[in-house]
Amino acid sequence: MEGFVWLFLLVGGVIGFVLVIQYFDYAAIILTSLIGGLVIVQILALSYPGLIIGFLVVVIIGIIIQGVMWTRENKIATVADHNEQTAM
Repeated sequence: MEGFVWLFLLVGGVIGFVLVIQYFDYAAIILTSLIGGLVIVQILALSYPGLIIGFLVVVIIGIIIQGVMWTRENKIATVADHNEQTAM
């Protein structure tokens, strides 16, 4: 059984690597929106009910804006790659 431990670790490492590559952009968008929302709400110094609502609104707006920007960048990169391939 001890010989299989390294196999499990290797398989888990490969799966983890693939997940990080696949979902890194999404995680970065969510984390930066959460941190940005926290900073903005702290600056505004809202009371308790407004604090939660304000935080959620700012986080959702941040995710939407960054998601749209990320989608546009990917579309531009895809078009540029397509144009480069057809030019050859």
